[in-house]
Amino acid sequence: MSKKHPPKQPSPAKRSAILYLRVFGAFILLGLLIAVLYWWGYHSYPDVAEWAEPGSHDALVYQGETYYLSGQIGKNGLTKSKYPIDELLGQIKEEESPATTEPDTTTETEPTTEDIETGDESEGETETEIESVIPPAGAEFFQDDKHTHILYSVEKNENFLILSEKDGKQYLYYKEGTPNPSDSK
Repeated sequence: MSKKHPPKQPSPAKRSAILYLRVFGAFILLGLLIAVLYWWGYHSYPDVAEWAEPGSHDALVYQGETYYLSGQIGKNGLTKSKYPIDELLGQIKEEESPATTEPDTTTETEPTTEDIETGDESEGETETEIESVIPPAGAEFFQDDKHTHILYSVEKNENFLILSEKDGKQYLYYKEGTPNPSDSK
């Protein structure tokens, strides 16, 4: 290269635009990485158990055996030292659809003297209408997300399981046929 024609340097405005583009691209890549890690972390546990009755956390079925809720770890003599966590087993299979309820119905009643005086007599059974409410735009960001119920084994005792619940607390479950540890107090 000759000294007469040095290499062209981009203008300061062009250099700053390239820098901003690189920073923007790095933030996009970081956001995608965080989203992938969140999805992978949430879906990485295998389904190893399911609730005995949908919507009720009083019992669960693990490897064909039914386990019943004994109580919360840290209360009623259920301590972490008596029931230490051994290994992570997996997650409890979540229900696919929420429980539905039947609409309330009213039964036929005898008209009272007040109804007769006002002329308000109802006949037969009436049913209330089911109404659906459409949430406002953006409400999905503030709704509760799904929660993974993580199941752990208890060290040196296969008759008990520990469940990490949505409230962050741990609960002890005992195998059918085993005495309830919270009753022995």
